[in-house]
Amino acid sequence: MKLPLIKTNIRQKVLLSILLFFLAIGGMSYLSYYYLKEVEEKVVLVEVADDLTNIVLEIRRTEKNLLLYGEEANLAENRQYILKALDLLENISATLGQPSVEQELTDLRVRIRDYGAIIKELTSGPAMHPAKRQELIEELREYGKQIMEQSHAISRFERADILRINQRLRQNLLYSGAILVAVCLLAFLFVTFKIVLPLKVIEQTTARIAKGDFQPMPVRNTSDEIQRVMEALNHMVAELDKRRDQLVQAQKLSSIGTLASGIAHQLNNPLNNISTSCQILLEEQAADSEMTARMLGNIEQETMRARDIVRGLLEFTRHQEFTISRIPLGQVVERAVRLTSSQVPPGITVSVDIPDGLMVALDFQRMQEALINMILNAVQAVEHPPGEVTLTASAGDDGDTALLTVRDTGKGIAKAELGRIFDPFFTTKNVGDGTGLGLFVVYGIVKQHKGRIWAESEPGQGTAFHIELPLEQEG
Repeated sequence: MKLPLIKTNIRQKVLLSILLFFLAIGGMSYLSYYYLKEVEEKVVLVEVADDLTNIVLEIRRTEKNLLLYGEEANLAENRQYILKALDLLENISATLGQPSVEQELTDLRVRIRDYGAIIKELTSGPAMHPAKRQELIEELREYGKQIMEQSHAISRFERADILRINQRLRQNLLYSGAILVAVCLLAFLFVTFKIVLPLKVIEQTTARIAKGDFQPMPVRNTSDEIQRVMEALNHMVAELDKRRDQLVQAQKLSSIGTLASGIAHQLNNPLNNISTSCQILLEEQAADSEMTARMLGNIEQETMRARDIVRGLLEFTRHQEFTISRIPLGQVVERAVRLTSSQVPPGITVSVDIPDGLMVALDFQRMQEALINMILNAVQAVEHPPGEVTLTASAGDDGDTALLTVRDTGKGIAKAELGRIFDPFFTTKNVGDGTGLGLFVVYGIVKQHKGRIWAESEPGQGTAFHIELPLEQEG
């Protein structure tokens, strides 16, 4: 059975990491405190064992004096040290309660009591038989020897135990340090992969959005606020992309509005000619067939001229799928120049120098749209006629590309602004005079054609836009 995943937010994940860290620190501190406490108790036992050894030495000393001299003072001193040893053992047992040495301390107390009983038997009552006395003395010495060895054994045992505890403490510190390092590493990896890297992706995505790249970011399955932020940001990117397309279409419609008045003027001439020819035909109904044919030819020519103007405008406004085909570059440039001719004020000349037969793989409508934007920008850059706008093209040195240049003699662009001219909504025009989308649209169209565009400009020296296009598109 598959266990359900527990979803946690960033706060819970961070709190969990901190909790694990403190648990590791707490566990290490508790074990260290436990071992240090045990060492402290063992040190006290060692001190007691040393004191006990010294008391036992005094007991043996007074024992020898008693057996040699038989003085009452020696007996009293011996009994005093025996009582002192018993009190010490009783107190240490009640105070520490160490199971590891409880049996040894109990045995030692029994032996000291038995030792005291032998001393009492030797020094009380009537004189005993020498053999019996000698037997008790030998037994007394054996008990004294055992008491001494047992007190030394307790001291050695406790010192060895301290060393073992110290070794365990070092191992505990080593293992705890390793666990702490592992917890810190896991916390670092968690913060890096669950928080820092997703936030880095969000930062990079916002930077791309600022540059006009509306590609969605890959969403990390973190089941927290970051995932929801990524999903919301992708939704926002999709909406921005949709709004950008709408703005681009609005920019195109704005260009259509700009061109409309000029196209109306261009249509006026052929329509006047058609009207005049029709009036002549109506007034000269009896005229010879040669004049009739000439007038009808004139009507047909002007009708075709008006049709081409209207067709060019319709092709510019109609949204079509991006389609690449080999087209003469001069044909696209000439059409764009003709559509913008009505917007060229007096004193500004537009000249074209495109080699015949320079075939380029492009989408006619999109490239025409880009050129119209560039020509209008170039004309508007010439604020004080006279001025000139030139469109030139040549095959690239590598033989695989064509280089189209649109150059004007306008005011130029400052170096600080030159790197931003292709950013969306960036414009050097006055408020209300431009949307800042024209060159951004041009940049996108050139990229669609797998080409590149760049500008060269000096303030007061005009501007040149260079477009490099492939002659053939790779599949």
